[in-house]
Amino acid sequence: MTVNNKLSIIIPYIRPEGFEKCISKLKGDNFEIIAEEDKERIGVAKMVKKLLKKTKYDLIVFLGDDTEPDKDMLKNALKAMKKFPDGIGLVGINDGTHNDSHAPHFMIHRKMIDMIGGEIFHTGYYHCFCDDELILRAKLLDRFKYEFTSKLIHNNPMVNEKIKPDDDYKRVYSKDNFLKDKLLWKERKAKILFNFYYETN
Repeated sequence: MTVNNKLSIIIPYIRPEGFEKCISKLKGDNFEIIAEEDKERIGVAKMVKKLLKKTKYDLIVFLGDDTEPDKDMLKNALKAMKKFPDGIGLVGINDGTHNDSHAPHFMIHRKMIDMIGGEIFHTGYYHCFCDDELILRAKLLDRFKYEFTSKLIHNNPMVNEKIKPDDDYKRVYSKDNFLKDKLLWKERKAKILFNFYYETN
């Protein structure tokens, strides 16, 4: 299979100024941008599901309104994607603070979404741990690569202490929301691992 170089970039946002800065860093004509403001604050998982339905291309890139892509970010993620069998996998984008167990932003092939259950993020999550589940599912299929050369700046107070948390950061990382997401992740992780090892042994 030849990987088509056309990309669909999905960006749910709540900070219009951050969204504008993000897209100003994206260079080229090989992509479409599918974006929408989360005015009702339904959360990242539900917004990604909503935006995914509007995409045209097989390669999906997820970014946030607190990201500043490097000029070679897309090119290097695409190179990594082409190394997977049939060009189908999940490529974690390097924000300088995470590793191969956590990648908040990424490129994923549409067929990979089908292979992990039909959704990028489980919509039971509000904000946290949804990418941890995504990466676990991809790793179990041996189709995850954290690409260090595909870089962005992540202007998030959880990873950059110089960034002052606004009301939205305080809301999504509140004790209640964080704990709910953490408990859901713990429950789902156990089921995912049980089902995987049951099916492969």
